[in-house]
Amino acid sequence: MLQIKAYFWFAFIAWNINGFQAKSVQADYNRKVSGDLINKLVVELFPLLDLIGEQCRNTTSAALKEIKSKEVTIERRLNSMQSKLEGDQKSLLETVKSTIPENLKERLAKMEGQQTSVQGTLKKIPQDFEERLDRMEKQQTDWHSKMEEELKAVHLKLEGLQKLLQPRVPPKFELIGSRHFYIDRVDRDWTSARNHCHEMGGYLASIKDEEELHAIAGKLQDHNRYRLGINDRETLGTYLSDASGYEAPFLNWRSGEPNHNYHHDKSRKDERCVELIDGEMNDVPCFLKMFTICQADNKY
Repeated sequence: MLQIKAYFWFAFIAWNINGFQAKSVQADYNRKVSGDLINKLVVELFPLLDLIGEQCRNTTSAALKEIKSKEVTIERRLNSMQSKLEGDQKSLLETVKSTIPENLKERLAKMEGQQTSVQGTLKKIPQDFEERLDRMEKQQTDWHSKMEEELKAVHLKLEGLQKLLQPRVPPKFELIGSRHFYIDRVDRDWTSARNHCHEMGGYLASIKDEEELHAIAGKLQDHNRYRLGINDRETLGTYLSDASGYEAPFLNWRSGEPNHNYHHDKSRKDERCVELIDGEMNDVPCFLKMFTICQADNKY
């Protein structure tokens, strides 16, 4: 191929040279000599061109041999890669076979059976759940009924106990406010009034608060004097309840009271008992006689 190309170029050069030479002959004879020299030069170039062509053939042959050698090497590598790939594929198949159990179908069938069983059980759950809820509701209703009956029985027992534990209200005592009182409209001194309240089943009265004071005052006659169980007979200025023995919980003194003075004799200090008059309290001598207020309990 290289030799043919060389000849081609040689012919092309010779044709151009001859054409140029023909024009030169017509133009100038002197150029003829120069054309002869060129023809001679071309003739001498043929051996050189043959040598170049031979070298080109040798170079091409060597290149073809090298290419063929590389093709063989590549083919061998491809064969090696194919063998390795086939080996890897075979190893992979063996791995898959060893990984996947032989009885896979049986196991899958068993799993499907279990799934079907589970689905059947799940379908039954709502029905079982409703039945259990019904039973629980019934049990709860029965339990509530039973508890109500027991509570009623306990309530009745407590009422009976309260009646037993409730202090007996003495005769002639009436409910005034939240407690029972007896108003004796006979003039008595402190000692006689105290004994009379005890004989009636009660105690000389002490008032617990303002509300009770208003309730009792509504039962009394205006401008009349009523003896209470409040006194400072033991300690001057410390007013105790004769019923409870503790300090009186409520005092409602008239203006300027208590002053402990009888007939304005400040030296005697003999006003040691308390009376109730027109809803207000006043300290008086214990020997004075007046109406009496008794209470049924000894809480205050």
